[in-house]
Formats: sequence, C-alpha cells, structure tokens
Amino acid sequence: MREYVDIRDCIALGAHEMNSVKICTGEGKEYSVGFSKQKTGYGEKAFFICPMCGKRREKLYILGGSLLCRECYPDSIYRNIKNVPVGSSSYLAHRMRSLAKKEGIIIKRFPFCYMEYEKPIYKHFEKWHMAITKLQAMENMRFQAIFLRKRYHHEVINSILEERNTFLFTLDLYDMDRYIYDWEAGYREFVGQ
Repeated sequence: MREYVDIRDCIALGAHEMNSVKICTGEGKEYSVGFSKQKTGYGEKAFFICPMCGKRREKLYILGGSLLCRECYPDSIYRNIKNVPVGSSSYLAHRMRSLAKKEGIIIKRFPFCYMEYEKPIYKHFEKWHMAITKLQAMENMRFQAIFLRKRYHHEVINSILEERNTFLFTLDLYDMDRYIYDWEAGYREFVGQ
C-alpha cells in the first residue's frame, strides 16, 4: 500500500494559517511542502502544491526522497482497482480497506470477522459499532461475490457506506457473520428512500 499525505490531516493541524509545512514520516524522513488556497463560496479551501509539477493536490504520495502527486507518480496510483467489476470481491475488499483506513481500523485478515476487533478506549461506542457493522456487512457481500457470484450495484454498496440500508440497523453482527442477506432489499426498504 502506498504512503501518502492528505491535506485534511494538515487542515486539522491548522493549515489555513500556514504557507508551508514540514512533514515527517514513520521512517524519520522530513519533507517540506507548500500550500495553496482557493476561494470558495463559504471561505477558502487548502491544497498542497505538488513539488514536481506545481499543481494543486489534496494528496501527495511518498516515493523515495520526494512527495509527488498522482500524475507525477511513475506508476498508476489506482493500479489495484483498474478493470475490476463493481461488486466483485476485489472491489468490495478495496472499499473495505478504504473504510477501515478512514475509521482508523487495521484489517487483520480476510475474511473479516467482527470478533477479532476490540473497541479502542478513545473511540465513541456508536461510531465504532457502526464502522464494524459496515465492515461486516461488506464482508457478507464479499462472501456472496466469491461463492455465489453475486454482484451488488454501486448504489447498494454506497447504501452501506452512507448508512442508508435498513439491515445495518435491524441485524446484529452475529447474524451478518453467519447468514446471507440480500442487501438490495435493505436498500429498497430504507425509510429515507
């Protein structure tokens, strides 16, 4: 998995008041990168300035001794998900990894099982429980993609990620781990539709 720096992490540390920042990686390497601001209807949006091409970017990828945007990076950033059908097991695994990273969860292995993950002390219970529920729901879908050759549409997958699926609120984790469910039905039955 490629290492990258996201502008949102810098904004949380006060990027709006700075013109540049020094970024330290886990290996102890230090990078200096500038910021650019764009006026929007509600204020300003901050961006990194790619050291190679000078374009505004939200993410910069670490390669050797430099930070590069996705266009300057010598290899395709999205190589692992190209030509993968939506709803396939590879696509669902990719979306699960993205969700886990966003929620600060490290997926230990596939198949995902909620029992292997303990709530960190600093996490709010409802937020943690919903993140684990979404991951377990997507594992249920991934199981169906592997063994039943079922493919879920993009809208159904997003209904899980955006908490617009009835089954997220009516099923418990044990049931999601043990039984197969038609997540399209949960999407259609959601009250907000």
